[in-house]
Amino acid sequence: MTYLNIALIPLPADAVEAYQALAEQMADLWLGHGALAYQDFVGEDLDVADKGAIPLAETVDLEDEEALLLATLRFTSREHRDEVEAKVMADSRVGEIMSEGLPFDPSRISGGGFELLVEG
Repeated sequence: MTYLNIALIPLPADAVEAYQALAEQMADLWLGHGALAYQDFVGEDLDVADKGAIPLAETVDLEDEEALLLATLRFTSREHRDEVEAKVMADSRVGEIMSEGLPFDPSRISGGGFELLVEG
């Protein structure tokens, strides 16, 4: 089974490099505690209204001069995610990393966990 945690993170476009540095540190923690994969993607083709879809930029109220990131973590199951997450949150390095400040507003993050339905 595969379980995927995702987060959509709006942040200032000029903060993408700062986010990348933070994410690389967090990737090491998540993977070190048992996550199967950690990936972050920066939005590149978000204006899909002409294709009949609601643009992601609208769903997160993306402002001018902001980038949209898709953060993903893969696990074997929700239970596995919960176990790994507990270990990560108990790791003192998280506090050290976060004490440097976040390049985004955490109150604007949206996301959730998804169980695999179809794999091609």
